[in-house]
Amino acid sequence: MNQQPSSNSSVYAKYMVCTMMGIGILRLLVGLTTDFTGASEYSGLPDWESDWVHAEVLGDSKPRLVLFFQRSSKDLAEYEKTVLSNPDVVAKLKEDFVLVKVDATYKDSAGFARAREYRVWLAPALMILYPNGKRTDLYIGLRTPGDILFWSHGHAEHP
Repeated sequence: MNQQPSSNSSVYAKYMVCTMMGIGILRLLVGLTTDFTGASEYSGLPDWESDWVHAEVLGDSKPRLVLFFQRSSKDLAEYEKTVLSNPDVVAKLKEDFVLVKVDATYKDSAGFARAREYRVWLAPALMILYPNGKRTDLYIGLRTPGDILFWSHGHAEHP
């Protein structure tokens, strides 16, 4: 059974080729106008360490509280202002933890790779890494200052 493609299927095929070419051009244009390298340093959360190696050294004596985030989150600015930069929250967390931020915004960044290493698929997410290599489950989503302090206080001791 040799069947010739109908004229509708060949029109559809041409439509799909043009659509795919258009998407490719659009992706190219967006790539030329957007920094997808993740090279620019996120300046928010100045009390949170962004250098993973330095945080590891600091974390030899106490656990690291790691925040995985994406700048594309529309709620990040409000969450940052009301919770993560709150002086009372930061002071209490710093008593027990080294605070670390991991920017997982760009797929080709070290932060994105680190997030995947710890199986972080949603942001924002918090995790505690202990000096002995153990870690907590992820604490995902936007939380109140009380929620974070209660959760972190329960995990402040080394397992």
